[in-house]
Amino acid sequence: SAPGARAGTFELLVKSQDGTAGEICAADVGASLEVSPAMGKGFVLDGVHEKSHALLFATGSGISPIKALLESGALAGREVALYYGTQDEAHTAFLEQSNAWGCTVVRVYSEDNGRHVQDALRDDLSAIDASNSFAVLCGQKEMTTDVIDILTTAGV
Repeated sequence: SAPGARAGTFELLVKSQDGTAGEICAADVGASLEVSPAMGKGFVLDGVHEKSHALLFATGSGISPIKALLESGALAGREVALYYGTQDEAHTAFLEQSNAWGCTVVRVYSEDNGRHVQDALRDDLSAIDASNSFAVLCGQKEMTTDVIDILTTAGV
């Protein structure tokens, strides 16, 4: 959940798979869930206050912290582009909600044509103002490594 979210609410995005995640997904509505305090400090945006373009990158369940960042208001007043990669539309969390996030959303479905977030970035790279942009990434290691390489080479 984003800082300042509705009191008494807590949102989780859990991918159903074996182990604890599967147990959470199989729990009945209203079941108790024990949680620990959030780890980390979130996305540290120190040093980017003068940048007016935010480039956000997420794959799969990596959209959860990006969603919280968007809803927190920390990017208010900036031009924001979100590159969001999933397998297909059916596997895209927050599909309808994302239309209200106040940013450009570039959806990349790997099942459609084998393309990934980093491919969409390469297509758009010439339109990015490298000197006035910063990036926030959350997702698969291959995507984050490739995106960092692409943006670093471009001067972001």
